[in-house]
Amino acid sequence: GGLSCGDNTIPDMLMKSRAEKEAMLRKRFEQAKKSGDLAKDCDPAALARYLAVMANGLAVQGAAGASVAELRDVAAIALANWPVAGKRRDPKIRRRNRLDRQ
Repeated sequence: GGLSCGDNTIPDMLMKSRAEKEAMLRKRFEQAKKSGDLAKDCDPAALARYLAVMANGLAVQGAAGASVAELRDVAAIALANWPVAGKRRDPKIRRRNRLDRQ
């Protein structure tokens, strides 16, 4: 459902929207896996859930007052651990993001 609300209409709409976005991500990740853009052992459904949780969590943290720098740090960690077929993300990504903020 929604994070908090008295009427179920809005939480139900949010739940449906999140489920639709996650399904679209899963479908795209399945295509990426087939084309070799994602590792063969990657689970498209789990990856879609992971990305949905990260996006929703960032939105909640932002609404709760987290700074742009704090949110970028979290996003950099998520991107550094993103599965890529045959290689890992550049570990310098965190350094570049920190430099961007200065």
